[in-house]
Amino acid sequence: MSTFKRLDVIRGLLDRCDDAIAIRSVLSDICRYYGVDHAAFLHQACNGCQPSCVSTYPTVWCERYNLRSYIDIDPTIKLMTRGVLPADWDSLRRDCKDAQYFFDDALSFGVGGQGLSVPTWGPFGQRGLFSVASGLTLNEWQYLKLSINYELQILALHLHDRIFRFGGADPSLKTLSRRETECLELLGRGKIPKQIAATLKISESAIRHYLKSAKHKLKATTTYQAIAIANALGLINVLE
Repeated sequence: MSTFKRLDVIRGLLDRCDDAIAIRSVLSDICRYYGVDHAAFLHQACNGCQPSCVSTYPTVWCERYNLRSYIDIDPTIKLMTRGVLPADWDSLRRDCKDAQYFFDDALSFGVGGQGLSVPTWGPFGQRGLFSVASGLTLNEWQYLKLSINYELQILALHLHDRIFRFGGADPSLKTLSRRETECLELLGRGKIPKQIAATLKISESAIRHYLKSAKHKLKATTTYQAIAIANALGLINVLE
C-alpha cells in the first residue's frame, strides 16, 4: 500500500474514534500497516496530571511497568516532558544502567528491543508520546525506520489531536454552561459583545459576565485565550 493511501486509511479510522478502546484498535492497525510489533500513545493533559496510556502492549507487561514504577526510569518519559525530535530507543538505552535494565526487561515480555518514540505538544500544555516497538534485528530495523519515520511523525500528531479532543482535557477544567459556550463561540466568530447581546437577546453586561466566567473555568488569562482553549478542546466551533 502506498504512503498516502496508508496514511489516509489510518486518519479515516482515527476520525471515527471516540474512546480509548477505538484508539487501541487503530494502534493495532498501525502495527499491521507499518510492520511493527506494538504501538502506544502516552498522554498528559497538563503539568501535574497523571499520564495515561493506550497501547497494544501485553497486559502482563503493563502490570509489571506499574508494579515496578518504571515510569520513574523509563527514558522515553523524558522525551514527553522535554523532547522535541523523535528518538530511536537505541540512543535512549545508553542513558544509564537503569535504562538498559528497563529495555532488557521489556524485551523479556515481548516488547521489541528496537523502537522509536515521537513527542507531541499541544498549545495549552498537553503532552503526548507516540511509540512503536519492533523485534527486528538492528539492521532490519534501521531499514524499516527510514521508510516509515516520516509517516509515524504525521500519525503522532493525528493521534494527539484525536485523543485530546475526546478525553485528554485537563480534568480540573469545569464544564461550560450553554450561555458561556454561545458567548465564546460568537466572540470567536468576530462579533462584539453588543452584537452578541442582540443575537442572544440578553443584556451586554450579562454577555461580559458569561465571558469572564468562561475565562475563569478554562484557566485562561485572556478571553481570546479562552476561545483558543475551548476551540482546541472541541467545546466550540469558531468557523461558521
